[in-house]
Amino acid sequence: MIDSQKSPLLKARKAARLSMAALGALAGTSQQQIERLEKGGRKMTKEWAERLAPHLGVAPESLIFGVAADAPPVLKQAPVRGLAAAGLWMEYDDLSGDAFEPIPIVPTKYTQAEQFAYKIAGPSMDKERIFDGDYVVCVPYWEARTAIQSRDTVVIERRDGAKIERTCKQVEVVNGGFDLCPRSTDPRFQKPIHIPNARSPNADDGLEVEIVGLVIGVYSPR
Repeated sequence: MIDSQKSPLLKARKAARLSMAALGALAGTSQQQIERLEKGGRKMTKEWAERLAPHLGVAPESLIFGVAADAPPVLKQAPVRGLAAAGLWMEYDDLSGDAFEPIPIVPTKYTQAEQFAYKIAGPSMDKERIFDGDYVVCVPYWEARTAIQSRDTVVIERRDGAKIERTCKQVEVVNGGFDLCPRSTDPRFQKPIHIPNARSPNADDGLEVEIVGLVIGVYSPR
């Protein structure tokens, strides 16, 4: 066992104002597992550090070595590729993110993948605490996944002739295909987009759909 008061994980968790239970829920594990990691009953591996660090706003290395557990997070910048807004159909020429400044991001386990962001407009994902004006940080979906996975939050582009709708949805795998579900308190944005065949890019309304990013983080400028 180690002195839990000297644990880099404990320091980072306290700085983030998270309980063991809250951190465990965010990371998909238990309060008991967090306690074991803090007290040395379980080794802080690279995999555990990469899993926990994004929820604490620190670099994974600080949870292993402790040398920068109290320091500000290591930040990089991600380019913003434009808006993601349910119901907003844009011409191809309007998709540029040139009008947006890059945003700061904390490195995650996808450090080798290209990272980019979209600015969210509207309430289509407010149940997942992704609000109007927030930025979702993404990596290319097929660099992070080998198959469609339920509960992934994604950015999609849906094409109708010369126009594109870009929006943020959550994936639910169903009956050989999958649904792209809004998680909204607004009744206007609660109908899922159904993809009948996971191998086909077409939705049940005939429009072509492409998953352009796996959401790995959210940046709120507020």
